[in-house]
Amino acid sequence: MFKRNRLASQQGFTLIEVMVAAAISAFILVASYSVLTQSYRGQQILEVQLEDIRQLQSAFAYVQLDIEQAISRPIVDEFGQMQPAFTGGLKADQLVELTRSGWRHSDLLPLSNLQRVGYLLEDEKLYRQTWYALDGREGEPRKRPLLDGVKELELEFLDSSSQWQKQWPVNQGDLNSLPRAVKLVMELEGYGEITRFFRVESAQ
Repeated sequence: MFKRNRLASQQGFTLIEVMVAAAISAFILVASYSVLTQSYRGQQILEVQLEDIRQLQSAFAYVQLDIEQAISRPIVDEFGQMQPAFTGGLKADQLVELTRSGWRHSDLLPLSNLQRVGYLLEDEKLYRQTWYALDGREGEPRKRPLLDGVKELELEFLDSSSQWQKQWPVNQGDLNSLPRAVKLVMELEGYGEITRFFRVESAQ
């Protein structure tokens, strides 16, 4: 009798046991897929955020280097008119334009280490512009996008009396003056308001 019961228990699983096992396996499979999907989406979001941060850091690095190396060197524009060494806040599109030193270029080009650079905001994108020639420049400048999603951007300029000014130069006839520092306030999509300060080394 004992042998018969033992044989009966070894005949296999019942239908209910098979259905329960299948249900558990399906649940584990769905749960595993959900975890993998969330992990993949999380990785994608992280990569996008890291790229945004890299882009923001790169843009601020350009702005910092240009402003820190600004020098008192007015230029003659394509119309033969004298323009200030440093100008900002005067035009709706052109945020700032300045002459800077420390420009590195190919030794094959007979150019100085001075460069004219400018920043402008178009369609919520921040661009950096550069010109090969300081005086009598012709043609369109080289234009490089630096940052997307810029809702608003305002600059203020610190004068010799430690007062912040909305435009520079304060006196339009002053072609050589440099601000002591520049304050940048930016509203960036996904990050809100960001404020940065940049010193003008040659004006200290």
